[in-house]
Amino acid sequence: MKHMTTATTPIVVDPSGEGDEKTLAEALLRAPDGGAVELSAGEHTHHGTTTLQRSVSIRGAGADATTVRGQSDGGWFIVPSGVELSLGSLTLDRVGGGESDVVTVQGKLDASSCRLRGGRDKGGAVRLCDDGFATLDDCELLHCAVTGFAATDRGRFRLRGCLMSNSPLGAMVFDQADGALVQCRCVDNQLDGLRVFGAAHLTLERCEFSRHGERGIIASGSAALTVQGCRCHDNGGSGVHFLDDASGSVSGLETSGNGGFGVRVDLPARVEISDHTSEGDRRGATFDGAAVYGAPGPGVRPTRPVRSLQRELDALQKELEAHDEVTAAALRSGADAETLARLATVLEDGVPLDLEAWFCWHDGQEDEDDAELSLEWAAELLSVEQAMESWNFQQEEHAAGELLEPWRPTWVPILRKYTDVDFLVVETEGQQAGAVISYWHDDPQRRVEYESLAHFAQCVRLEREHARQRTSAEVRFPSGLDPEDQVPVPDPSLELLSRLPAGAAFLRGPYPLIPGDDWYSVYVKLGDDLWVGAHGKDTLAATVEKARSLVEQTPRKEWQRDDANTLGGLVGKKEPLGFLLA
Repeated sequence: MKHMTTATTPIVVDPSGEGDEKTLAEALLRAPDGGAVELSAGEHTHHGTTTLQRSVSIRGAGADATTVRGQSDGGWFIVPSGVELSLGSLTLDRVGGGESDVVTVQGKLDASSCRLRGGRDKGGAVRLCDDGFATLDDCELLHCAVTGFAATDRGRFRLRGCLMSNSPLGAMVFDQADGALVQCRCVDNQLDGLRVFGAAHLTLERCEFSRHGERGIIASGSAALTVQGCRCHDNGGSGVHFLDDASGSVSGLETSGNGGFGVRVDLPARVEISDHTSEGDRRGATFDGAAVYGAPGPGVRPTRPVRSLQRELDALQKELEAHDEVTAAALRSGADAETLARLATVLEDGVPLDLEAWFCWHDGQEDEDDAELSLEWAAELLSVEQAMESWNFQQEEHAAGELLEPWRPTWVPILRKYTDVDFLVVETEGQQAGAVISYWHDDPQRRVEYESLAHFAQCVRLEREHARQRTSAEVRFPSGLDPEDQVPVPDPSLELLSRLPAGAAFLRGPYPLIPGDDWYSVYVKLGDDLWVGAHGKDTLAATVEKARSLVEQTPRKEWQRDDANTLGGLVGKKEPLGFLLA
């Protein structure tokens, strides 16, 4: 028996005939603007595209009790502009072929305690477009051809307590869409959990993104993404990945077990990161291409753009393990968050993430004579504790006027040469932030040797690769010089140097570079006025062997005129020579 229909009197739909209508389609034709439809428990059939003409509410007896099942060649339920659809306590299960979303929203959708599944071909469970608005509470968006939820154009939305699962993508937000996901779960999707791109704005609060084939969350284009108190774990790729011109903030994030990074940020994206904890990720975090291998502690701040330090450190590690077992074995494991926190106490604005990356890669090296990270600099890789000790020493000595200026408290030593006062340092602030600078105690010129740590890591790797491609040269000596003799400083002319064949050497020593130590220098000609210099304080024979090794290992490089004059001065001439100085 059919009852009179008003906006406050629901139309009851029961396929058995016990209600006002047997089908949902019939009920929608009768329902007035703002009317209500109640679906009985059981399965209801609804085929074809339904474009709602009036605002309506459709309620079931529960998502596990009431199911609407059907198919369509196009969209299944379409909510046009100016129309509102309210869904509650039911399942919409779209089956069959054809490109279709379960619900397409150009107007307004309000759904609670619903299960929507089966968007086919390019379809999803809910697609928000144009100037549409959607609120979903405690809904499940499942088993779709592309994505559980998609927001595009200028759509606005808020999802709370929703589940998006078992689709290629859990959710997509793009164009100029703007909204929030609160306490939602995006899990077990084949590709990414969430993609945010275009000029979209999205806020995530206390959400979970886990067990996806690729990334948990990716933000690209010029999207703005805010991540607050979320969890990303066991994803095939990174937990959260920012790239292109994307921007945003990440706070209170927990990542674990991800196959990539906990957080990855690629140049030129800009992101503020704080209170990120990482456990069991392949890598902890990156920022602007700089990797943080450990778990960064609270208050991690933005840093300047650098090259991909992650890529370069990984490549350098492979080079060391394949071709320099001694150095690879001598490098210590990375610094932990507690150790890095101590370094932060000496820097006014905390430790930049690229510098954290460096120390988390390897926290210094064991005392091994033959272990040298850089063939060119022949320096000791410092640990965080050694860097702090050196930093404190420099601060005290410069304050007392004992060392040659300039010195900046924003410089952090990373490699130490023969003495305790010669370093490669990283600038942590200002216009040169990120640069690697040579600091020699007796040379007031503080030259930028590398534009970033990534650049330095790249050069270290390349010099090793080039060294392996060199042809060994036999070390010979000018007539009258015997490497076993304690010879005086020779004074060969440039004419003599130019006539020496490749592999020829001249010697200097012994001389007291440091009181109590006799030092030797052996300079070997590589060709065309290109020389390599080896220095040692053991014996002349040992220094010769070091020079012989450098001939085989050191790549060619033209130094600046000031550097060349150093060698010219050693041989009694000021004319510059191209050379390599180990």
